[in-house]
Amino acid sequence: MSSFKFELLHTSTKSRARVGRIHTPHGIINTPNFVAVGTNGTLKALDNQMVNEIGLQLMFCNAY
Repeated sequence: MSSFKFELLHTSTKSRARVGRIHTPHGIINTPNFVAVGTNGTLKALDNQMVNEIGLQLMFCNAY
């Protein structure tokens, strides 16, 4: 059994848009959501204050 679950909260009657929550072992991610992308292991153009203000719930970081 997967420890991830998608909970559908609302579906638009005019389009295929939907609102939901992704449940993970680390917490809940509301959808739709802004995902910050960090290249070379760091976020660009966002400082710690901005990350806190926008309520960032998810980020993708690559490091190699």
